[in-house]
Amino acid sequence: NTWLKAREKVAQATLELAQDVLALYATRETLMRPPFDPRKEEDVKRFESTFPYEPTTDQKTCFETIENDMIWRRRPMDRLICGDVGFGKTEVAMRALFRSVA
Repeated sequence: NTWLKAREKVAQATLELAQDVLALYATRETLMRPPFDPRKEEDVKRFESTFPYEPTTDQKTCFETIENDMIWRRRPMDRLICGDVGFGKTEVAMRALFRSVA
């Protein structure tokens, strides 16, 4: 039956995808990186002062959460920043990027 073959094919593909995702997350759990240097805070603050808009409460929460991950955690960060168009996701990313290269 064509339906049963298609269903079995989808079931097999789903199982393979789930195994790949589990392997990816297992590998990520073993990765380590040195934390970013908190002594660079003066440079980071100077960079942050160049943005023309006052951050929203949600942006400030994002900044703090990302900063904590980058400075105090030894595992690579895995975050997704969501928001409407024009609400500062790029600024959140730019601050994190600057911290990583400062």
